[in-house]
Amino acid sequence: MCKPILGQVKILSYILENKEYDDQHLGELFASKIEEDEMLKADILRATKTPAESILFNIDQQAQITSKGEEDALLNVFYKVLNDHMGYFGGQRHVAEFERWLDNEGKYADFKEGFEKEAGEHWTEGRRKYFAPRTKQAIAQALAKINGDSPDNYKDIIDTLRKD
Repeated sequence: MCKPILGQVKILSYILENKEYDDQHLGELFASKIEEDEMLKADILRATKTPAESILFNIDQQAQITSKGEEDALLNVFYKVLNDHMGYFGGQRHVAEFERWLDNEGKYADFKEGFEKEAGEHWTEGRRKYFAPRTKQAIAQALAKINGDSPDNYKDIIDTLRKD
């Protein structure tokens, strides 16, 4: 019973995103098949004009990162999947928040470049061990350079985000 529903959800995501396949937009193609309900057809066509992006995932599979008994386990799964999809570190929400903050400030790319120079490894590797002294130092140095101030201001920035 679940497989037909999952297939329908996937099709619905293609329609709402109005994905292009064989030079046709799937939402518009789907709407053109509706003959008896002009309001539904118009609603679908209007929905295809709104930029949309779907993220499909198996909740049980993703829930392995947290205890299913936690009060906000489902919310944590959504955050993980969304952060992963956006290129942030979904495995640690506070690290993803750090990355999102830098991105919103327009400094994420500069930070990653500076981190790599300081640490000798790409940020996607370094972020997994953000707690290691050498990594913390590289984070602080990279942030200090892009913000023009002291590394001391950033030595525990990710730990602070985790606590907050």
